[in-house]
Amino acid sequence: MRLALASLAVLAVALLLFAVPPLAQRQSASVDSMPATSAPMKTEHSDGVRNGGAESLPRTGARLPPPNAPLREIQASLRAAAAQGDETAGCRLAMELLRCVQYNRDLRMTGQIDALRKRGVLQQAAGEANAKLSAVQRRIEANAPVCAGVSTESGAEPWRLLLEGARAGHVPSMINFATAPLTYDRNEEWSADALAAYRTFALPFLTTAAAAGNAAAIEKLGFEYLAPGAGTRAVPFDPVRGLAYLKALSALESRGGLRQRAEAAAKAANMTVEQVAEADVLSSTILPSSAVQNLGHRSEASASPLNHFGCLGDGAVR
Repeated sequence: MRLALASLAVLAVALLLFAVPPLAQRQSASVDSMPATSAPMKTEHSDGVRNGGAESLPRTGARLPPPNAPLREIQASLRAAAAQGDETAGCRLAMELLRCVQYNRDLRMTGQIDALRKRGVLQQAAGEANAKLSAVQRRIEANAPVCAGVSTESGAEPWRLLLEGARAGHVPSMINFATAPLTYDRNEEWSADALAAYRTFALPFLTTAAAAGNAAAIEKLGFEYLAPGAGTRAVPFDPVRGLAYLKALSALESRGGLRQRAEAAAKAANMTVEQVAEADVLSSTILPSSAVQNLGHRSEASASPLNHFGCLGDGAVR
């Protein structure tokens, strides 16, 4: 009986650790059924970016608070700047809120695991689950100074902040909108509105950012096209196009790991020799020359709290 309880406890730990992806993990683009967005849309291009004049250009974000500042002290100023059209401030606020959603989720998860241990049913999670738990504890320590005492009040949904900036042409907001785990609400349930927005805008935002030469967008787009899946997808299954994007990117970057991951994804997608050859040909033209030039002259660091989650990126589309 005790052995059975211990087994159930280990299973519970695994479910807690793997049920909801952390902020850094890529977001799935496959959903069976999502409602259409109900918010009124302003005039925009086919890529989801609004038309606008000089007054709608993004601000420089030069006055963003320093990285890792306590969010409770900067939340109001970031929100006010975002309301005045500063897309970099809205992007930073959205990503900090997501960071703190993750922090609260981590606290709840470790509390549930501690309760199991105190009951004597679970002494130690085994294998990969134990390693995941250690990573969660380190994440809590790193995020506590930023997130302690932060409230995620109604109307502060990160996906809305990123969508607003992205539709105004702010490329970093496009990337974060398409790659961050935005589709969970504060109660860790699926958000129908966020899912609908993701379905509507993720593909045009990624395509626009890729055409602007954003390496993260090109990589995300390539792997999403290569991912087989049923149901309604934000990015349709098109392995030839996906591999072409990844081949174009790997030809311009020195990361050998990208080439191997692309080959593995192509194999998983059951691509034929003919399809791989077609992707080879398409890779030379899939990116506009301006995107190739941007990639050749810019080294792009991974988005992290230390660089404002990439929100200060220089890309903007009008």
